[in-house]
Amino acid sequence: MPAPRRVGRVLVLDEDEHVLLLAGADPDRPGAPGWWFTPGGGAEPGESVEAAARRELAEETGLRLGRLGAVVHERRTAFRFDGVDYDQQESYFVARTPRFDPDPSARTELERRVLTGHRWWSLDELATTDDTVYPSELVDVLARLLAGDPAPDAPCGGR
Repeated sequence: MPAPRRVGRVLVLDEDEHVLLLAGADPDRPGAPGWWFTPGGGAEPGESVEAAARRELAEETGLRLGRLGAVVHERRTAFRFDGVDYDQQESYFVARTPRFDPDPSARTELERRVLTGHRWWSLDELATTDDTVYPSELVDVLARLLAGDPAPDAPCGGR
């Protein structure tokens, strides 16, 4: 039975509308290909997904923010990571900030094992990459947001 998990994630956009993605790999699968993903992570018991998104963003990048505002995208996904099967419900928020280099000093032990880099991506770069990027619908979500439509999408499946 997969472990249920509520997650808050942040689409961090710089002044040029590039999105910050983190590179990672499954520590349970050495040598397997990695992927790119948005900062964020699981909510602790009693923690809101927005609070989880802010906490995880600070841990993973050093960026500390106040309120994030409305959820702009939601999705449900199932996957295996670090030897555990998850049934994950994700809520995405947007944060706009000047470009910065993430500070890894507050990362947890697991984050230090998993995270291998970062990159600021343009929408065009994301649309043409052969790299694995999560969520898989990120290009469509960003295109909608950058066009000025902040309404959240309907929840969808996939990883």
